[in-house]
Amino acid sequence: MKEDPLEKHLLYQPENKLTSKLDFEFNFYKSLYEKLPNDKRVIALLAELYTRNGFYDAGLELDRKLVAMDSNDSIARYNLACSLALMSELSEALESLKEAIRLGFKELKWILEDPDLANLRETEAFLAYKHELGIQ
Repeated sequence: MKEDPLEKHLLYQPENKLTSKLDFEFNFYKSLYEKLPNDKRVIALLAELYTRNGFYDAGLELDRKLVAMDSNDSIARYNLACSLALMSELSEALESLKEAIRLGFKELKWILEDPDLANLRETEAFLAYKHELGIQ
């Protein structure tokens, strides 16, 4: 059986004690992911759960998988940009954000508010792109 790359993350180390609700959510979605490893909905939900709880590397890994599965999905590209920004991979984050917008992501106001993109918004490259889009 192929080794699960997510097993290396802190979530699965026995010394971590998660709240029962959070523990239930992780176990539930991890179980679904094991049964349906190519279901985009399950992957997206698990990626969001990882990211929301600070497991940015695991969220990034799943966001990359989603984009690999459907490179034309603007929301998957946007989520990848967020994960990359959270991991301080800002150049790649901006490229993914540009691609999300090119593919039809239209929530420009949210881009300016999304806390996941906070450090990206501080870069000169983002400010130039924002100007290019005509966003104040």
